[in-house]
Amino acid sequence: MERILISINVRWWNAEAAYALNLAQGLSQAGHQVWVLANPDSPPAQKAKALGLPLITHILLDRYSLKAQWNNYQALLTLIQDLDLTVLHSFKSNGSHLFGFARRRYPGLIHVRTRGEARPPQAHFLNRWLYGSALTDGIFAAGKKVEGWLEKLRLKNQLITLAYYAMPPLPPKQSPTPNPLGLPEGSNLIALLGRAQPVKGHAVLLEAFARLHRPEAHLLFLVKDPHEFPQVMAELERKIEALNIKEQVHWAGFQTDLNPWLDATDLAVIPSLDSEINCRAACEWMNKGVPLVVFPTGSLPEIIVHRHSGYICAGQEAADLTAGLNWFLTQPERLRSCGQKGQEAFFAHYQIQKLAQLCLHFYQEARKKGAKILHNYITMT
Repeated sequence: MERILISINVRWWNAEAAYALNLAQGLSQAGHQVWVLANPDSPPAQKAKALGLPLITHILLDRYSLKAQWNNYQALLTLIQDLDLTVLHSFKSNGSHLFGFARRRYPGLIHVRTRGEARPPQAHFLNRWLYGSALTDGIFAAGKKVEGWLEKLRLKNQLITLAYYAMPPLPPKQSPTPNPLGLPEGSNLIALLGRAQPVKGHAVLLEAFARLHRPEAHLLFLVKDPHEFPQVMAELERKIEALNIKEQVHWAGFQTDLNPWLDATDLAVIPSLDSEINCRAACEWMNKGVPLVVFPTGSLPEIIVHRHSGYICAGQEAADLTAGLNWFLTQPERLRSCGQKGQEAFFAHYQIQKLAQLCLHFYQEARKKGAKILHNYITMT
């Protein structure tokens, strides 16, 4: 049995934090002991507690003074001894070097990193040292784009493998399907799930939707906090008025239960202009059997098969998105077929049990590599 500390010192709730906690949940369900290190009172800490995962909050990795770093390191060494840890798995760059230093103190202890951030690490000596085998036994890349970033670091003899976002299965669709918006029978509901940041492509989707000229089609924006970006929201409202589609566009803010909204959706859209490294929203839609139209961004083209489990747009323009929407709406049977194929792909590849199995195998490979390096070091000295 592995005894694993998963560190996710993120102060908000995002796809990277969800990835980390889903992995922790999967490893725990597989019979391993897992602790989560998170910032006190942060959303990841609160969700870990709600999941019943043991929580560590006294090691504050976001403090950068030398004294704080030293105290963190000493607290980490004590934690490793007290919990008899076998794996340190870090998700955030801040403080990850301390895991590398600690791992060198205890034979058999390994340090594995997951790189799921949307920014590439700079290719300089410090990052080659931090991500190299001196401090890290292996790295998970959340997609091929991240894998390419790591390759540019020119890490010698480092284990790197792809490990896509995974999640627990959502409840199956209700029958009959609920209709939270009260739309007339025969309507097609198209939805975007995500924050109202410009990078998420709401404005491009509005332009693409207006080009459809389909009165039966309705567009739903599922935005957790509509007040997070007030200027963006105001601009989107003006665009809706200018495009004369106000009667067909709907907004839904925070929901305690998203399932009725996901169940009511006929076609989901992810028109993100950047990011989507962890493809969390795509997995949620695939989980529910809702087909997707996506821009070729981040990991989306890697988990969606074009015209099989979804539609990958040729580019990132409104015309590209309109073509994808029309591909489904002109032949509605494709909605059911692609949705089913996407759901099959989710259950085959993107459940947390699959991710946990991959990680456990990787831990063993990393442990073998670390033992070999230690043996060579002892032989040379």
